[in-house]
Amino acid sequence: NAAKLLKKYLDLINLNMDETMAKELFEETFIEILDENTLFELYWIINIIRENAFNAKMHIVDGTNNMVASWQDKNFLYNIYHDSVGSGNLLFSIGFDEIKDTDNEYLKRKMAVINNAKSISRILFDDISFRNNFWSGRPDILLEVIEKNTGNLAKIIVGEVKYTANKSYMIQGLEELLEYIYFVKEKSIQSNYIYNNDYSHIDIQGVLFVDKIDFNPLPSHVHPVHVCSTILKPLSFRFM
Repeated sequence: NAAKLLKKYLDLINLNMDETMAKELFEETFIEILDENTLFELYWIINIIRENAFNAKMHIVDGTNNMVASWQDKNFLYNIYHDSVGSGNLLFSIGFDEIKDTDNEYLKRKMAVINNAKSISRILFDDISFRNNFWSGRPDILLEVIEKNTGNLAKIIVGEVKYTANKSYMIQGLEELLEYIYFVKEKSIQSNYIYNNDYSHIDIQGVLFVDKIDFNPLPSHVHPVHVCSTILKPLSFRFM
């Protein structure tokens, strides 16, 4: 049985397999597909690896480790993650203490909503847990580019994936992507936002991945967002 599975694996790697055999192999051997959205996210990750990586090392994603692959060139290490905040060098959250002394009326009322919801929830349920941050997120795709000489982050690429052909849902994904870009911080300096910050040395780029949606191309000066669709050639983008 092991020899048969190995032969199937080698046939798959060499693209020497018909669709029925490939489907059977993936269903029974390699991947437990939880839902179509997750599969679509992995589809884009594999395309990123194919287009950008050289001799990538694939990792087992088992729920405790969400690094999908890693590779390197002369100057940089590249680690790509799925549904993860990465290696721990980044902070995708904003604490309540950051806005507690604000004079903005909207934010004060928003905090009142959150605090009242906490109080009422604790009356309703003794064991209820509540969020600890004003905002937090976990990107669908995160690529960390690390300088080999210093070990410092040089660049991050954040990806938001929407398995949709609906324009409104795509725009929702765009807003979520921009939240990641504008709110992410260096964990070692929690007040140091990365994007549009003269004190941050980390470059940041965001990519919105969608299904079969036709859209106008973004001008080159629209930074730092790119949009990729399955209408386009899947391997037509490079990030390095």
